[in-house]
Amino acid sequence: MADERHWRAVLVGPGDRVSLGGVWRTVKATQTDRYATGGLAVIFVFEEGRPARRPATELLPVIPLADWSLDE
Repeated sequence: MADERHWRAVLVGPGDRVSLGGVWRTVKATQTDRYATGGLAVIFVFEEGRPARRPATELLPVIPLADWSLDE
């Protein structure tokens, strides 16, 4: 499998794989939202499982679509 990178949540897009809680999941869609305090949040919709909401500036382990799609 390709090497993971660490990206800000706001840079992750559809097709990328992201690790949340130690589980790798493929992102189906993203959207942005605001926290009540005004900070920017990213909502991840995955191909399987429940959506997740993270601060836009949080660093996440990511395997970009361009990297993992070549391995399969």
